[in-house]
Amino acid sequence: MIPKTIHYCWFGGKPLPPLAIKCLESWNKYLPDYEIIEWNESNFPVNSIPYTKEAADKGKWAFVSDYARFYILYHNGGIYLDTDVEILKSLNPFLKHHSFSGFESKDRVAPGLILGAKKGCSLMKKLMNSYHERHFINQNGLLNEKTVVSYMTEELVSEGLVLNGELQNIHDFIVYPIDFFSPKSLETGKLKITSNTYSIHHYAGSWMSNTSRLKRYVYLLIAKVPFVYKMYNKIYRKY
Repeated sequence: MIPKTIHYCWFGGKPLPPLAIKCLESWNKYLPDYEIIEWNESNFPVNSIPYTKEAADKGKWAFVSDYARFYILYHNGGIYLDTDVEILKSLNPFLKHHSFSGFESKDRVAPGLILGAKKGCSLMKKLMNSYHERHFINQNGLLNEKTVVSYMTEELVSEGLVLNGELQNIHDFIVYPIDFFSPKSLETGKLKITSNTYSIHHYAGSWMSNTSRLKRYVYLLIAKVPFVYKMYNKIYRKY
């Protein structure tokens, strides 16, 4: 069984924003018998590998948490959640698994939506160790802002995952369909809750640059006008 422990990361020392406070309140409401642990600079070895040290030195705390979630779950077991994940009902049905997560879209598995594992999980170890070989600051001085979503999806595909958004078992790692943990579209912001939905990822996007945030904001505005949205996607797909 996966232990009834919720792990989340909050590095940098700033106060939790209102959205995070709202989400944590939902965890306490629907997971009253779970232990909730915050990981920060006081209890996580931020400087233990070059990748996290370099990300921390740049104040890119979301990338520190990319590595931290695998380290934490490998050494402790439990469930990792991003602080912008709102829980809608108990997660007890998933504790029977060896490990699990969910599709964010048909072609992405996102360990920020939810990531659960037993202590000593071999996949968590493999993903954790992969960061030992990386640097956050490249030799040319540019930042390596490739996300944990890309790294994890690539690893799962290499082990047999089919990018179709459907329920799959990859060597005891269960990947759930989109509507279980990601009913809110990253691209459009539209929410589609089903009877399968256990949580909502609100996509605070703390890892995004200002340019990326602006692009996403413009895209969300376009998505609110169906005709413009349709034309935009037609043009966008050409390039």
